[in-house]
Amino acid sequence: MFKWLLIFCSFISISIGALSDVKSYKQIVYEAVKRDPADFRFASRDLQNDRGFVLKLIKNDWQVIGYASQHIKSDKLFILKAIRLNPKIVKALPRHLVNDRKFAVKMVRANPDCYLYLPASLKDDIKVKQAISEKNAVSYLKIIN
Repeated sequence: MFKWLLIFCSFISISIGALSDVKSYKQIVYEAVKRDPADFRFASRDLQNDRGFVLKLIKNDWQVIGYASQHIKSDKLFILKAIRLNPKIVKALPRHLVNDRKFAVKMVRANPDCYLYLPASLKDDIKVKQAISEKNAVSYLKIIN
């Protein structure tokens, strides 16, 4: 039901501005995505680019990031904010970001739980290990030693 409503709303308006009540539309999308994160693909581009809204959705389910705009998925500052909320988003990030050693260190500093979702080659990286020890993540030091 929600999926079809989202498609209909996106069809009616190329931009959210055409809808009379943006808050209502956001609430419809929010409720639909709470039930099924994949429904976010039917939301308007404006919502898929709305950083605040996407962060709100990520709090409920990390998989939403997979349906956000490419612009958001490539925005390193946004990714670091999102990782603080849910480290599992690392699973859905573009490979070039996940495999970037310097960015991996920043991700681990933002949330040490990201370590669990990094590629094996980065888990063995000395800089990544140092970033974990800087955060006093004792449980992770046991994992990596």
